Amino acid sequence: MTPFFIPDLKDSLHFFGELETQHLPNQFKVLIWNVYKGKRGLAWKNDFLSIGRNQDLLLLQEAMLDNFMPSMWKEDWKTHQWKMATSFIYKSSTHRTGVATGSKFISRETKVFRGTDREIFLWTPKVTMSSLYKTESDKSLLVINTHALLITTTRAFIRYIDSILSEITHHTGPLIFAGDFNTWNSMRWRALLQLLKTHGLDHVTLPNDQRFLKLDHIFVRDLEVISAKIRNDIYTSDHSPLEVEIKLK
Repeated sequence: MTPFFIPDLKDSLHFFGELETQHLPNQFKVLIWNVYKGKRGLAWKNDFLSIGRNQDLLLLQEAMLDNFMPSMWKEDWKTHQWKMATSFIYKSSTHRTGVATGSKFISRETKVFRGTDREIFLWTPKVTMSSLYKTESDKSLLVINTHALLITTTRAFIRYIDSILSEITHHTGPLIFAGDFNTWNSMRWRALLQLLKTHGLDHVTLPNDQRFLKLDHIFVRDLEVISAKIRNDIYTSDHSPLEVEIKLK
């Protein structure tokens, strides 16, 4: 018997907080971070509050709906709306894990994608969430927060990414596709670049990238990258946070 169950997509999305600000500014800051389910407790929380306070968009992977993370969103992030898409639910604790997006601005539309393939041995799925934001220049920005399959074949990895891209072909405006892509070998990395290139997405280079495995990335389309950095000084997750400042073209 598996130690988890998978909710229907219609029951996988949860919202926290309410906002009134309608438009994303033409220049904004983004944080991308696999937060390791917040396992390192208060030390992680302090890091998260420190680096996340001034971010306009926060894209988290391995977020948790437990007794810790949602209360932090409600109490310490009252200027943000949070939404979380569930990958699966632990049976023992009924805690959910998945991807979460925090924003200072109201999203006009939210979609959840769950791949049909599962992790080998664990048999858990991965989930992706898209959010559509209206900008001050009246453009619509699509933001995709993803966590790709880790322990699986390259073919299954490609299927997962391709299924997401097939859902966004209707969007012709600016686009951010970011998260934990689990590109732990060269075959995955080359396949990912080729897939995203066909959709006009460019990889954002991170100066001083000291990671042994480069798993987390941000890709953009019709956007100007003002600055990008990786926080090699943060150790409260098994992934380093990425910080990017972006401007609409």
